[in-house]
Amino acid sequence: STFSGRSKCCFSLGLISRSELTACNHIRNIRNIAAHEWELGLENERILKKFGGSIRALYDADHAEHFHWVDNDLEYMIRSFYSGSAARLAVQLANRRLQARAEQRAQKSD
Repeated sequence: STFSGRSKCCFSLGLISRSELTACNHIRNIRNIAAHEWELGLENERILKKFGGSIRALYDADHAEHFHWVDNDLEYMIRSFYSGSAARLAVQLANRRLQARAEQRAQKSD
């Protein structure tokens, strides 16, 4: 019933790709850090160590062509990279669901 478990299950069933599973894992990691840390900031080495790899991976996967990397503004990174990647993934999965429904309707009419 966890996001991680559901993501892995969807991947195992072929409902999401490896890159979508990876995005889910990075999004989950950032969300968990933000939800459980009181001192969320780039000056906190522990946070930077936990957070940096995931935010950079989302940037590289989804935003490198459109944005410049800014490594000293946590609010910008969350607003631009984390939120953008989460929204992109949500839209991608919603479109896949609509496409599957359209294919099911087409099969029924044949």
